[in-house]
Amino acid sequence: ADNSKLDKIDSLEVPYDISGASANIEEFLELQEWLDSGVYLVGTDTTAAVNITIEKLETKQLSIWPNDIEIKNKADTIQVAYITKGPINVNVLGPSSEIESVTRNTLKPQISLLGYSSGTYSFNIETDISDNISIYDTPMVRLSLLYTP
Repeated sequence: ADNSKLDKIDSLEVPYDISGASANIEEFLELQEWLDSGVYLVGTDTTAAVNITIEKLETKQLSIWPNDIEIKNKADTIQVAYITKGPINVNVLGPSSEIESVTRNTLKPQISLLGYSSGTYSFNIETDISDNISIYDTPMVRLSLLYTP
């Protein structure tokens, strides 16, 4: 292939559909199939190994208290009061290898007040513990926001 085509190849992205997979996948892919026409592999090794680990998603329920929730993006002039009282049951979903270690202390529940002013609102609890962990089907938390100049 001419150098202009080769200069554009930084990496080779190969999509792989894992829909319906319930076991780990180990396979070799023929790389030539993924190259543009006129570009050829030189040498004897023209395959790439694909190893995909499939993990079952697990659920876990944790009880947290309103004061466990971090309030983010709160203006200095806003005072927050929890209307929601008592323990809040939080449902967590994620791969079994990660969800085992999620506890009330590691969940890092949070609510963002960005764009909110005085009033009473219901908020979804969020977390940024991991890209693979999510919170679902959890009661909303009601807060009263009061402007205090």
